Amino acid sequence: MEISLPTHSAELVTLVPLQWSQALSIGFDEIDDDHRILLLMLADMADAKTFPGIRARFRELAAYLSEHFTNEEDFQRRHRYAGFGRHCQEHEELARRIKAIGRIQVPGLARRQPEAGGAALQGLIGACLVHHVMTADQALKGMFPDG
Repeated sequence: MEISLPTHSAELVTLVPLQWSQALSIGFDEIDDDHRILLLMLADMADAKTFPGIRARFRELAAYLSEHFTNEEDFQRRHRYAGFGRHCQEHEELARRIKAIGRIQVPGLARRQPEAGGAALQGLIGACLVHHVMTADQALKGMFPDG
């Protein structure tokens, strides 16, 4: 899987909103709280300036994202969400993308431009995550009468 990046890391960082806003809320605290933490982890990634730092932050983010997907799917299962199967497929696709970013982009960016590698990854991963929250996760909004 080839993933191309804009030529300047600043272009990536400005592509997606990496701060929490009500536009990202789906109205369920347990999911919204996870999304807030993921955004904070992304913000922290931009501060990484060395290969070990970038790799460590990426691994922490990937591990938390996996935990979040499990929590979100459990939530959907408990509430018998009609779009559960499709949402799980979207999680699997996003997990594959993030894994590919880790395999392909983390080593290259961290070695070629460690001072900007964390910010570039922040933008790339942030774009994937925010897109998922703004599309697939927003479908959860208002789906549960007891929300």
